[in-house]
Amino acid sequence: MSLLGKDTSGKNGWVYQGISAYLPVDQTRGTTTPLYVYFNTFSNDHFYTRNFNLLKRGGKFGWKFQGVEGLVYQTQQQGTVPFHRYYNAKVKDHYYTADWSVLGKAGKNGWVYQGIEGFVFPPKSA
Repeated sequence: MSLLGKDTSGKNGWVYQGISAYLPVDQTRGTTTPLYVYFNTFSNDHFYTRNFNLLKRGGKFGWKFQGVEGLVYQTQQQGTVPFHRYYNAKVKDHYYTADWSVLGKAGKNGWVYQGIEGFVFPPKSA
């Protein structure tokens, strides 16, 4: 199922929606932090977090540590936007976006807002 439940033409119901955000390239002490990625084989879901201690290297509850996806800013910097995290318990999936207008704070179609995972550069408009 696609995020908004409209287009299910992709493989296994997944639909390419484009680039969500750009991550900072340079690590700046006290400004950027790693964005850790975990994968859960039971739910087939990826989870991204700045908080390594949340799941640690071995992961918990079926989550397996996969490494560092990239860097995010810890606080908003010039030209950056919040990177929002949502979760849908029905489909057991997380969704991340730099575009607040997609789901907003209320969420839609079972997606529940979980907060800001860091600050990133928004995708360039076409």
